Amino acid sequence: MDFKKGEIKGVVIEKLIKFTDERGYLVETFRIDNLPKEIKPTMSYISYTKPGITRGPHEHEEQTDIFCFMGPGNFKVKLWDNRKESDNYGNCLEVIGGKDNPIRVVVPPGGSSWL
Repeated sequence: MDFKKGEIKGVVIEKLIKFTDERGYLVETFRIDNLPKEIKPTMSYISYTKPGITRGPHEHEEQTDIFCFMGPGNFKVKLWDNRKESDNYGNCLEVIGGKDNPIRVVVPPGGSSWL
């Protein structure tokens, strides 16, 4: 398949806010009230990946996933639309997330990501 840069319907990328004090920090990785009503996430997690390691590809046909990238390093996240019925089928996008740009990425069912 030939991919082209473009929007992927249902993908939401948002900046994560880290609340820090002398005890440490807190980050809200998931809040139902800040997502579009049609998005029903099944899970949210944070994973540590060692330097030089690539994860993926990752895809769920029937569930929405939330990935959070906070560091300690930075990650190149590649997403593509693998839903043949989608107007955005074959579209792809890249975003850098992690220490320098903490983000939450919501991936809709059938959407693919390479982490």
